[in-house]
Amino acid sequence: MRKILCMLCFLVFALAGPLGATTIDPTQGWTGYFAWTGGLGQIDSIDQDSSQDEWSITVAEDSSMAVATAWDAFAPGDEFAFYVDGAEVAWDETYVDGSGYFHGLYNDLFLTAGTHTLTFFVTAMADGFDYGGAYAEFSAVEPVSGAPVPEPATFFLLAIGLLGVMGLRKKSMMK
Repeated sequence: MRKILCMLCFLVFALAGPLGATTIDPTQGWTGYFAWTGGLGQIDSIDQDSSQDEWSITVAEDSSMAVATAWDAFAPGDEFAFYVDGAEVAWDETYVDGSGYFHGLYNDLFLTAGTHTLTFFVTAMADGFDYGGAYAEFSAVEPVSGAPVPEPATFFLLAIGLLGVMGLRKKSMMK
């Protein structure tokens, strides 16, 4: 009997794994529902899947996500903080609509090449509730390319400046 109990305990702990991430398609983005229970803190389900508590996106090159947004959909009073790769990112804009629902908006989220995780933390709760739900949207990403460096023009300006300094120096030496 003891061996069976030990084996059952081992199986329970062996099968219990960390929560996963919902994958965001970089070409399509993602829109859906997330929820939480137990009060303030990180969300604990995405699209009714309690094994998902964050989103994951992989980009092949430096990219920009035009819009990342979340809005309350359960009871007025809930608010959220936005986290990218474990660090809080301040919303570009927040507001409470006429019905009292929180909206957070982040524009032009820069993502370096690689894999990134995104999630929300509940920072304020509707009165009388320790659970709730909301919606999120992440737009598709677009590659970001740096502005071309106008090297010939830069060297030309530097040469003119140096010639000017040399001319002034020569003029002051002649006096």
